[in-house]
Amino acid sequence: MFRMIKWLWRGFRRPSSLSFGLVLFIGFGIGIGGWAGTRAFLHYTSTTEYCTSCHDLAPAVEEYRQSSHFMNASGVQAGCADCHVPEPFWASVQDHAHAVIELWRHYDGTIATPELFEEHRLRLATQVWDYMEATNSRECRTCHVADAFDFAAMSESAREEMEPLADEHGGNCITCHRGIVHELPDMEAAAAAQEAQALAALSATDGDLGDVMYVIGTAPLTLTADPDAQPAAQVLPGTDLEVLGSDGDFVNIRMSGFEQEGAAQVMYAMVGRRIINTSMQADAQAAVERGETTLDPETDISWTETALEGWVPRTSLTADAEGLWAYADNTYRTGCGVCHSPHHPDEFLANQWMGQMRAMRDRTAITGEQYRLVLRYLQLNARDVAEAHGG
Repeated sequence: MFRMIKWLWRGFRRPSSLSFGLVLFIGFGIGIGGWAGTRAFLHYTSTTEYCTSCHDLAPAVEEYRQSSHFMNASGVQAGCADCHVPEPFWASVQDHAHAVIELWRHYDGTIATPELFEEHRLRLATQVWDYMEATNSRECRTCHVADAFDFAAMSESAREEMEPLADEHGGNCITCHRGIVHELPDMEAAAAAQEAQALAALSATDGDLGDVMYVIGTAPLTLTADPDAQPAAQVLPGTDLEVLGSDGDFVNIRMSGFEQEGAAQVMYAMVGRRIINTSMQADAQAAVERGETTLDPETDISWTETALEGWVPRTSLTADAEGLWAYADNTYRTGCGVCHSPHHPDEFLANQWMGQMRAMRDRTAITGEQYRLVLRYLQLNARDVAEAHGG
């Protein structure tokens, strides 16, 4: 540093070097001042006092003050920035740049009242969750270090969930830990809204029919295209249907599957697996086409190939199988991830997934339609189904 100042001083004494030395000195000063000023600004705008000064965030502030991150037996307090502002410098700069949008929301009154805050709580929470998923809960890890967990001090249930994840560098904290500082949004309303949005996005419109279509929501099946006809069967979400034609708002389809001995009212997707395509009334059962019968060696039960033709509403179908299963996967991970890290589909057999989902259904906010679609998604990706298809 001394040599640089001495060199600059010599430059000032030499007229030929004066301009260059002056510019260099000024640039050096601006750089140091800009860096120091930026650091000071980032620090000031990252304090809990600054974050809680906005009245728009009053509900969130009160929730924070009631949480263990604010007050606990050890007296260790995590401030707003500890969870919401990145520690790395450039990541912090990017975060503050993005916060300009939040500043604008303060002035346009988007969340100006507690009622408006509640209306936008799901959107705000989802933004934070998505960010923490993308950064692998980086901010959580500034305090919670996987190698420092004392599993013996945990409850048995917590230890069973945490210990395997810690061996994999702690998992992604936000996958399981939501609502520990701020109240969770109305997840049931969120699930219903998500379902409506997904159905609208996937639903077939005029000209969108493919050779094979997939049911996105339980679809009534009639034996004719008459809009006044009573449903003869209910086709469950995720079922694939062969398209034979269409008539206005109805699509003529052919559904194939298997009938278990003694259970003519149900059509299953596979032999020996309780993956349900449809449940049928007596008139639909009478219209079923039956083929060869085989004996399942594992259960000693006979299964018969079946097919049924009928009509279903166009709006209940989609040709976008990839989009449908992506929605099912996201619904599963979002619904089950609130309490624990979701199991991978191949951790259970197809029939075991029925019991697993039934046991957990009341603990989630997913709707009945989402439950049926997620169950089929998990069953189709179950260990024994993957093995049967060479997976």
